[in-house]
Amino acid sequence: MSKALAILFCIALSFQVDAQLYLGNFVGDDSDEINGTWNYDIPFGIPIPIKKFNDHFKIIFTPAYTFSQTFLSDKWVVDSDGTTTSIELDSDPAHVYKKSIFTHQSKIRTWSWEARLGLESSIGKFKVDLFYAPRYIQVGSFRRRYVQENEVIKVKDRFRDKADYYNINRFQHRVKASLSYWGLGVGGYLNLTPFFKSSTDIDLKKFGLTLVIRNEFWTNLLDLKGDDEETERKNPDVKQMMF
Repeated sequence: MSKALAILFCIALSFQVDAQLYLGNFVGDDSDEINGTWNYDIPFGIPIPIKKFNDHFKIIFTPAYTFSQTFLSDKWVVDSDGTTTSIELDSDPAHVYKKSIFTHQSKIRTWSWEARLGLESSIGKFKVDLFYAPRYIQVGSFRRRYVQENEVIKVKDRFRDKADYYNINRFQHRVKASLSYWGLGVGGYLNLTPFFKSSTDIDLKKFGLTLVIRNEFWTNLLDLKGDDEETERKNPDVKQMMF
């Protein structure tokens, strides 16, 4: 993660906006070959309560802007002639791709607008979220990094440079859900729309999983005074025993 992105993520957390790190990859018929070690999705959004039914159920709308980076498993090259999109391995023997903890330095990067609308339910210390989250890919690129004759070569193929935008489905339908207890839990998303259009015959859909840490977790962890007050409220006699 770049230094600027890390700073942006910390700022988002400090303002208590919705910022989570999703780890995942692709599912689909071609995912076994294409999938790298992992990808990450970082949405920056502001939850806005729309309707509150009672103390346990409410509808929330969250506009968000998302940075995503997907690492591919090998030296894959995505190409387009302006009409047809293809993906194949780099066949040039002079291009040396060095393996890292991620992949062979071949990846996809996108910036997207997202609008989440869904239900948040609280039952005791449990909290459940279920959202429909359509997304529009604003900009993106396919990136590769390799060594040729002892020189590091960086290739950035922007989606917008091709007339067909590499046949990417820019409007993505997505569902998200999470379950937490006492502010700590798990969540994830699954794209219902293929990443590429069906005309490419490339079957890939994105998914992601995340560890959910809500504000309540830090409140419950640090607010020891609140625990004492709760004990006093339930049992007033305890207060007389304290010094």
